[in-house]
Amino acid sequence: MLIEIVGFIAGVAVVLGGAAAFLSLERWRAIGQVYGAKPARRRPGNALIWPSH
Repeated sequence: MLIEIVGFIAGVAVVLGGAAAFLSLERWRAIGQVYGAKPARRRPGNALIWPSH
């Protein structure tokens, strides 16, 4: 009986953790939409391997 209780508590914890992660992701996604995405920066090439200019 103790194993079932521990398993139930672990299952509830996994579900609540997943819900918290999903809500956190949605919150950051909403913040990103409000403030807009950062402009893409052009990465400078490594002149020793492949000159960018």
